[in-house]
Amino acid sequence: MIPTRKRKNFTLVELLVVMAIMALLFYMSMPAFEKLVKGYGVDGAVQNCAAALKLARDKAITDKMYVALLLPHRDAPGTGSLPSDYIHRSYRMCYVDENYSTSESASRAASKTFTFVSWVPGSNWEFVPTGTTILEYDQEYKAGAGGSDDVANILNTSNYHEEVDGVDCSDIDAGTVNNVLAAIFKPTGEIPSVQRYLSVGEAVFSSGSLQFTNNLPRKHEQGVLILKVDGYTGRITYGP
Repeated sequence: MIPTRKRKNFTLVELLVVMAIMALLFYMSMPAFEKLVKGYGVDGAVQNCAAALKLARDKAITDKMYVALLLPHRDAPGTGSLPSDYIHRSYRMCYVDENYSTSESASRAASKTFTFVSWVPGSNWEFVPTGTTILEYDQEYKAGAGGSDDVANILNTSNYHEEVDGVDCSDIDAGTVNNVLAAIFKPTGEIPSVQRYLSVGEAVFSSGSLQFTNNLPRKHEQGVLILKVDGYTGRITYGP
């Protein structure tokens, strides 16, 4: 008969030592894990926004109507009536009418206002991942250069953009909202003006302002990703 080997149990001290080592390793890996999660958050947010922009463009071409992808922004007058968690974080498609002069004298770079017609059937408010925000959508690429003016540069809404008035937000108890920042696509798939840049980054919107990592938006490879919408074709590409 082969004798059986008696199993040796771990002592309480040995278990505590192993648990302490595991806790120390977990603590040391947290910064790298947090950075990885944030990076994936921004990647996911910009991919979602790219898909939404492409869908809005396709919808405009298919339905032969102006389609807007609404991008509520804190500095647009009127958007203050929206719930705060919708500002800088949400987007939704709607049909709009043009509300500006289309004469040759009208500059392609001028800011323009459109009027809400109706929501695109099946569209709902969508949100970027927690910890990320839609920073800006306008004419200039402004990822910042690491200086103290980064926040002012990337959030400067005076650099030409499109807005939608009369947006029916009764479904979220916000009534009718004006001056909602938007990415507009013509029935031809073009946009009404020169190229536009949509920037997505690591930040949270709280108490009426954006709060960035280290109080400043970080450059492209460190936390801000850019989508470019071509002014003449409406095609969406990554990067400036």
